[in-house]
Amino acid sequence: MKRETFLWEMRVRRVRRLDFNLTRRPMLNGADVADAMAPLLDSLMQEAFWTLLLDGKGGPVGAIMISLGSLTASLVHPREVFGPAYVRGAASIVLVHNHPSGNPTPSTEDVALTRRLIDVGTTLGIPVIDHVIVGDGKHFSMAAMGMLPGLSGERHGDRTAAD
Repeated sequence: MKRETFLWEMRVRRVRRLDFNLTRRPMLNGADVADAMAPLLDSLMQEAFWTLLLDGKGGPVGAIMISLGSLTASLVHPREVFGPAYVRGAASIVLVHNHPSGNPTPSTEDVALTRRLIDVGTTLGIPVIDHVIVGDGKHFSMAAMGMLPGLSGERHGDRTAAD
């Protein structure tokens, strides 16, 4: 086994052992994703960017913390987002991060990053099916709000922006 593959596998195992609600049930909408990830993200005072790796039925096969940033930013590169997805054989991914301000509305940078990652995912055959932002007990689903090219809220099953 290559060293890089081993490191990704160890990172996935470490994350999957954390005590949070990442069940095998499908992540059908932004609320499901927010419910699973909020315990990890709500109390943080800096942005944390995660990728949920999903199987063909939308069930999680892993969760990877890509970046732990500052109060208002997190550095994310496609290589770190899609590397573990490729290694774990993910059929699709959901991007998740928090806004420590408590306002889950996406920034201009969030939207631009999402578009870039959608383009990379399309090329690799690993689609980005949502980008969920959590903050202060609320969430914002870009798929539900029709912000992801080629996806609508109906496909991801969510029609609310912030619950």
